[in-house]
Amino acid sequence: MIALGVTLALAASPTPACGLAAGEHTITAGEQTRAYLVERPATLAPDAPVVFIWHGWGADRASILRAFRDLAPDGALLVSAQGLPRTFPGLKGTRDGWQVRAGEYHDRDLALFDALYGVLTQSHCSDLKHVYSVGFSNGAFFSNLLACRRGDKLHGIVPVAGGGPFEKTCHPALPTLLLHGRADPVVAFSRAEATAETWAASVRCRDTVAIPDDGCAVSPGCDAHLEMCVHPGKHTFPASLRPRVRAFLHELARR
Repeated sequence: MIALGVTLALAASPTPACGLAAGEHTITAGEQTRAYLVERPATLAPDAPVVFIWHGWGADRASILRAFRDLAPDGALLVSAQGLPRTFPGLKGTRDGWQVRAGEYHDRDLALFDALYGVLTQSHCSDLKHVYSVGFSNGAFFSNLLACRRGDKLHGIVPVAGGGPFEKTCHPALPTLLLHGRADPVVAFSRAEATAETWAASVRCRDTVAIPDDGCAVSPGCDAHLEMCVHPGKHTFPASLRPRVRAFLHELARR
């Protein structure tokens, strides 16, 4: 009777416990071994939000996780992977980073996202109704690419100091919060303006895209939330805009 009771209890459970532990992990994606880091609360709710966090060129998974962890929705599962060596035209050196265009580097990083998303599905770590992508610099470029090529698996993005995607339009429409510095010498502000225009077309805004001189502005008449925050600084994520990112992600998680 005891064994039968345990069996019935397990069968009645709608979502098995999440099997993805906190800490360092590796995964095979596109025949390459990739490293990633997980942070999670001790008890993870079945509908816990998932936030993918992508570092900048030459940075690492641990530092970007420290920079963004306090902005994630309460009770979220955080996943921060490590990029692989890449170069950029006009920039010296080879450093860890991400593809910024579809087809680049044999889509190694899109394959990584697919593999990680598969782990979430198989591990019953979330119902995957609240999956977000946040990235800085090269990681912001990758977040934009993900939204364009894997938008059916995401529910919002926050690209900080990045550019792209390089497709003309992307679907489905996703809530988007863009952040950029007007004096950015690494990723020109004009790239951020182009990004805003691309997402405005994708979410079918029926008015002029809102690009503020400073602060944040929401583009009106769009099928999904499109907001751009501008600061006077350079290639950075200013403390003054951190509360807006936190509020944006928390608002999405409550929907």
